[in-house]
Order: sequence, then C-alpha cells, then structure tokens
Amino acid sequence: VRLDFTNYTGVEAIAAQYDLNVYPNPFSANTEVAFELKNDANVSINVTDITGRTVATVDSQMYTSGAHKVSVNGTNLTAGVYNCTITIGNNVITKRIVKK
Repeated sequence: VRLDFTNYTGVEAIAAQYDLNVYPNPFSANTEVAFELKNDANVSINVTDITGRTVATVDSQMYTSGAHKVSVNGTNLTAGVYNCTITIGNNVITKRIVKK
C-alpha cells in the first residue's frame, strides 16, 4: 500500500474555502455557524460530546450559493468541550466548540 499526500487538502483549507466560522466560542446558550457557499449545496450540522454521542443536530437542508448563518441551540448542554461537525456536500469539517 502506498499513500500519496501530494494532493492532500487539510481541514483548514476546506474551512477557508467555505469561509466557515463558529461563534461565539466559547458560548453560553446558542452558537452560530456561518458559512459561504459558491454553489448550491446540502448542509447538515451535528454536535457531539467528547464521547462521540450526538447532543444536537440541525437537519440536512439544501442551501443556495451565498452567505448563511445557522443557530445551534446549546441551552440544554452542560459546560464542556464539544465537536461541531458541518457537512457541506461531500466535505466534512469538524470544529471544536466550548460551552461555558
């Protein structure tokens, strides 16, 4: 088996491609996921705790090209570290978020 990393695209490059930002971080009640699409795409958001258990989701939805903001309700979450996974088309980006 031979691995070729010459055409590797890192998470930072993919996140920059979609101008992805999760704020405020740390958050107390809700956090916003902001992203910009160059083309129409199906987008879903999944928040998991550090054990991998899903604690919040935003249903998959088709978004048109342009800038979008999606609110993630974290009022029922306990303080701690979570992973926010955003799926845009075939690209999956995970950002670490903190509930205070």
